[in-house]
Amino acid sequence: MPDATYRCNNSYFSWIVFIGEALRLGAFDLAVNARAVQIRFEQDRVFGVQVMAPDKSPAVLPIKK
Repeated sequence: MPDATYRCNNSYFSWIVFIGEALRLGAFDLAVNARAVQIRFEQDRVFGVQVMAPDKSPAVLPIKK
């Protein structure tokens, strides 16, 4: 699978181009200003990552299969 930066061939890095290329390659969750605090398991399999927002509100980002 090609990496998400293969079409960005100039000397300037662009997060917009990087995220656009990553979306083109597949779906993903993006958590901005969140801190991963726990990996969630169910029956010895990972099913998500618990994160904390800056206001201390928790959320679980599910793992996509």
